[in-house]
Amino acid sequence: VWMTIVYVFEAIIILWGVRLGLQTRKVELAEFNESKHIAMAIYNAAVIGLITLPLALFMDMNTSTNFVLQSLSLSLVVIATLVIVYVPKFLNINATAADFKFANKAKKEMRMKKIERAMTLDRKK
Repeated sequence: VWMTIVYVFEAIIILWGVRLGLQTRKVELAEFNESKHIAMAIYNAAVIGLITLPLALFMDMNTSTNFVLQSLSLSLVVIATLVIVYVPKFLNINATAADFKFANKAKKEMRMKKIERAMTLDRKK
């Protein structure tokens, strides 16, 4: 019963991650649009879970082996998620004034999009 509650809780967390991914897919600034990375991380967690869950439940293993299997799968999910989400961010960092360039680029993009929206609204009138 306890493991069923844990697995249901984990499924709810994964579904919540899917919801967040769907909500962030239309973010206007490319620097903040992480929906592809979130989707890859959720897919990774689901696949590893679908592989290890039947092994842990239906294989005749002693407690230590089962613990090692679950620990390794959890570690793999965590490491892969960190790599999937954060490595692209680190690859985008420019060594010279990255924060300043990022802030200015983001402000320019937002300003341009506001101007474009205002122009389209004026055309519609």
